[in-house]
Amino acid sequence: MVASNGSYRVCRVSDASRSLSSGPKCFPIPMATYKPITDHEKAALRFLNDLGNNGIITYNITDFAADIVPSVYPASYLSKCTHATVALSGCAPDQHDYMVICPYRVDRNRSEQTMVYDLDPTIITLDSISLEPSPVAVIGYHQNFLGRTSPISGFAYTDIYTTVGKLKDFILTTGQPLSSIPSPVERGLHHMADYFRQNYGIA
Repeated sequence: MVASNGSYRVCRVSDASRSLSSGPKCFPIPMATYKPITDHEKAALRFLNDLGNNGIITYNITDFAADIVPSVYPASYLSKCTHATVALSGCAPDQHDYMVICPYRVDRNRSEQTMVYDLDPTIITLDSISLEPSPVAVIGYHQNFLGRTSPISGFAYTDIYTTVGKLKDFILTTGQPLSSIPSPVERGLHHMADYFRQNYGIA
């Protein structure tokens, strides 16, 4: 992959998908779904401008929600999120840049009585030369990649909105180089880029 500052990273398929959770479940697991969207261009251009020479940027959820794709992340969804990370990485063989959008949504792991973050990433491709967004973007709901669900340490098992309110005080909003990408976001990027390649004509 190649970052927006021109430094190359290796294009690779995602790691074998596997769940982080273990143990018996007494509630249904939602099925993984993909949803194509076409109202993403405004958000893509805004994030591209905000990134500048950075490879990733983290927003507090209020700033993130100011101009985001409403069909993908409605207000009811974002009310359970503390922040969002956007990352941009390119792949020279594909001649495309891949932008992944990852809001961090708070959830409860009932079997382990812990609070967790879940990611439902959106992938947007951009032409590597013109940086024009592709006509179609895709969000992946309830996916099964390593790091999609991660524990929130130091917070008692309680209701979602109490945890969201407390966590917001610890969120740092900043732009950083692609080398600083959080592991769950990186894995979400590869997972969704693989899906886009296979289903939308990028070999």
